[in-house]
Amino acid sequence: MPANPNWFQNIKESPSANPELKNGLIVDKVAPKSPGLDIGLQAGDCLLSVNGQSAHSVELTDLLINEKSLEYVFYRAEAQSNIAFSTDALPLGVRLSPSSENIALAYKSKPLHEGDGLRTLWERSEYQAIRDVCSAGLLEKLKIRKRLNPLRDVMLAICDLEAGKNKQAAYAALDSFQSYADRYTTDYTSLVQYYQALKARDEGDTHSFKDRMWHVMKTNHDCARIKADADAGRVAYVPAGERLGHKYDPGFSMPHLEGGKGNGSLSEIFKTMSPDQILPICLMLTYRGNGPYNDGIKEYRAMYPHCKDKMMPMLV
Repeated sequence: MPANPNWFQNIKESPSANPELKNGLIVDKVAPKSPGLDIGLQAGDCLLSVNGQSAHSVELTDLLINEKSLEYVFYRAEAQSNIAFSTDALPLGVRLSPSSENIALAYKSKPLHEGDGLRTLWERSEYQAIRDVCSAGLLEKLKIRKRLNPLRDVMLAICDLEAGKNKQAAYAALDSFQSYADRYTTDYTSLVQYYQALKARDEGDTHSFKDRMWHVMKTNHDCARIKADADAGRVAYVPAGERLGHKYDPGFSMPHLEGGKGNGSLSEIFKTMSPDQILPICLMLTYRGNGPYNDGIKEYRAMYPHCKDKMMPMLV
């Protein structure tokens, strides 16, 4: 089926057997019914450039917000071809991350816990890259390898488990990580729970396996590997966010609502909406001017101009 002409222009595709992917961004996931899926992108493809610049060197969300049009060049892994196309600054609905090599290189100048790079390497089964990150870079420069570093130790333990060696010491590292879990995001704490769940399964403790996997799946619905183990073990997890599908009292109000034209109770705002409109709400119990929040708002700003007929302005 041809790509949607309202989304894409100037589509050109040409063979490319051995592209240089180091400075590209790898496609990790493509959303259903998204423009990216419409143009034929798949997990494992690579964004090579945007507006003539290396994909690794641009802030794509900033371009989507500030530019009127974008020119993309992707490498299709399965077809071994490059596809180039233009859009009117349209978000493609794909999740992108740096190449494994650039993820590893970045850790030479930043703390081990910063960002989700290690988790991305794990999802790609890049265990040697994980070992390289945990054994060199900033850690080596600061001479802290002998000091306590729970995340480093647990990631090396996971590499050992995947290699089938040092299992006793590896599981001890997973257990000790629990004492420091509140320092880290669920990207890593749930990963530890995942391996503890697999240990319980291998030992025949089905109850503990299912209990741990239920908790793991609360924050890992989009991880194909974890989901496959949960499904194979018949874990009865909630298949989406816990609040998805829940109904709230229309009279529910919050003391501070910013955005759009109305502040006050949601019931008053609902009266201005048509039945097919969506009202995005960002709930912040305390102010956190951190990266994830700022990145999330940028994603919303990039998307809103393309669906404002279906979406109300966000309330924060």
